[in-house]
Amino acid sequence: AGVIKVGAKAKLRSREARTTDRFYGSLASGTFWNLNELRSPTNERLYGSVVADYRSISAVDGRYDYGFFIDPIKVREATDLLISRGLINRTTDFAARSQVGSYDAEEDVYAVYGQAQLRRDRWTVLAGVRAEFTDATFTTAAVDSVGGNFVNLRPVRGANDYWDVMPGLHVRYDASKQWVLRAAVTTPIARPSYRQLTPTSLLVRSPDDALLPTLTEGDSTLKPTRSRNVDLTAEYYLGSIGLVSAGVFYKDMSNNVYRQRDTTSLADGTLVERRRFRNADGATVYGYELSYEQQLRVFDGALDGFSVFANYTDTESEVEGLLARDPASPNTFIKRTQKTPLFAQVDDSLNAGVAYSRFGIDGRIAYSWRSGYLLFNGVDINPKLDRYLAAYQQLDVSLSYRFRSHFTVFIEATNLTNQPERAYDGDRNLRPDYAEYRDWAGNIGIRWRL
Repeated sequence: AGVIKVGAKAKLRSREARTTDRFYGSLASGTFWNLNELRSPTNERLYGSVVADYRSISAVDGRYDYGFFIDPIKVREATDLLISRGLINRTTDFAARSQVGSYDAEEDVYAVYGQAQLRRDRWTVLAGVRAEFTDATFTTAAVDSVGGNFVNLRPVRGANDYWDVMPGLHVRYDASKQWVLRAAVTTPIARPSYRQLTPTSLLVRSPDDALLPTLTEGDSTLKPTRSRNVDLTAEYYLGSIGLVSAGVFYKDMSNNVYRQRDTTSLADGTLVERRRFRNADGATVYGYELSYEQQLRVFDGALDGFSVFANYTDTESEVEGLLARDPASPNTFIKRTQKTPLFAQVDDSLNAGVAYSRFGIDGRIAYSWRSGYLLFNGVDINPKLDRYLAAYQQLDVSLSYRFRSHFTVFIEATNLTNQPERAYDGDRNLRPDYAEYRDWAGNIGIRWRL
């Protein structure tokens, strides 16, 4: 009639991340990094060509020419040759730059849990609680930027420890052979990543002088994202060959982690784009989802092996506590007053397709669509410059044939319609951000399984 479980678990994790940055300066008059000079026959004989001589003339239907591309391996080879001839040298702060980009992280999680499951008549109840203690430590380095050089290297340590108690309840009611009703209340958490927690300030300069250097700052005091979820679902089984389901959901979240962009000046006056990880106050997410799947056993078996499927989700979300710059005091941050959708949360999504499985053949044609959404790393100190990913659709196909018992040949193709990915800042009609074009992609091969 029931089952009771208790248990304990310990997860001890460590990670080392090492960055090697190489920066170079000229020791001789003139520059040998002018690309036109490096492409000249004389310098190519002396230093080797660092330019991959091809052009992206097919990009965007041939409307744009992105010019030549740099071969990074040849750049290193040419650099070593120039160093050996005393023309350039590594900068004195490359070791400090590498230390700032490196870190050591340890995260230990200790948990105990209890769970009970009871079945009676048409009811199934599953209840439990889990308690976790998380202990994390981070070691990295910090420097001062003086005149563009990294000086005064010093170690930096950070720590983050906290308790979580997560109860949960699942209830299932078998109303009939066709109808199943489900309800669930859960309280999950999501921990920040190591890179978000590492207390480092990483400055990266772009080779394009028109772009600002980027300063990425981690924060060891970030709190995990916590949520209280309620889910209600009704399922209707179409005999043994199909399913129709509908559900509603609600999430009450707190401490959502996001990355915020703004522009600021360093102590030496250098203007940089700063990226900092922060905790929002919280967010709410609610909506409904519909799903349908069925095998087509009609027309006297003519469609045996075929099945159709579709699902749709409609979501509303809002996040609170995002920071903005105070118009009356540019160095003061205040909480946003306007409504902002939860970052990385799609409002609407649709998937549909046809599948076939018979005589060792498995095939599928699938169409997917989603609405636009606010990017996780698109939150700007100016809400009008928040970066959104525009709506996107995609068509994929796959086909495989299993012969004998262990071998399968397959072919797969994605994005058959060559859909571009577009982003915009605040208003897609006023501030387009980027358009990334990609052709369809495919795989063909053979699988062998034991």
